[in-house]
Amino acid sequence: KVVENIPGPNPSGGTVTYTFPHPADFPGPGDYSNFTVKLQAPGDEDATNNTKVKSIFIQKSNNIPDSETFETEGGYWKRYGSDTRWQCMVPEGSIPNISQNSWISSPFGNYFTSDTSYLESSCYDLATTDRLIYEMQLWIDSEPEHDGALVEYSTDNGSSWAVLPAHEFPWNWNWYNGNVVALGGDGWSGINTGDWKLVKQVLPASLSGEPKVKFRMKWASDENNAYRGMAIDNVRIYEAPIDIGVSKIDSFA
Repeated sequence: KVVENIPGPNPSGGTVTYTFPHPADFPGPGDYSNFTVKLQAPGDEDATNNTKVKSIFIQKSNNIPDSETFETEGGYWKRYGSDTRWQCMVPEGSIPNISQNSWISSPFGNYFTSDTSYLESSCYDLATTDRLIYEMQLWIDSEPEHDGALVEYSTDNGSSWAVLPAHEFPWNWNWYNGNVVALGGDGWSGINTGDWKLVKQVLPASLSGEPKVKFRMKWASDENNAYRGMAIDNVRIYEAPIDIGVSKIDSFA
């Protein structure tokens, strides 16, 4: 609890902007849904408008290598968009259970049509000169080529987002499987084979050295047909391993 005196005089019918000199002391990441500011003024005729309550959600700060299993408070990832039914829970029904908790876009039935929703990660410090790999396990069941998901990244705390594209190398690591109408570009759709897929991607070279990077899942569906949705688990970010190979044999002695 912090108590401060606001210097007067305060104008009648006016407003005062006050900045607390003492920062709020939050013990750690989490959902602080009852952050309260209360005004106490002698002789105040109407005390019903003296309190404001704000919900504050504080995410983690992660260093690499990092592995997120979502077992503690959903990894402090946050959901938003037109359908906020995303939940971190034990998979059930048609979604195979690979761990205690996974993030599931539509946990209790088929997804909504005409939906766009997001699941945003905590912040990563990618302070390295090496190329990095983003990896996760994905389960998806959607209308092929129409509804699906992709990954985006931000270096400005979510003010702007860019699609995490396929890397420039020839390896096929299950990163996107075609154009998705609702996304307006490449993403994952269809796929449901009854099991999870490991998908991974070499991050753009421009992200190496960035101190504050966020990622988010973007899910989108069009106005027709609804399937089961998607789930993710076991998100990892780590330095790309060294690879040495033989390209050709020139001659024999």
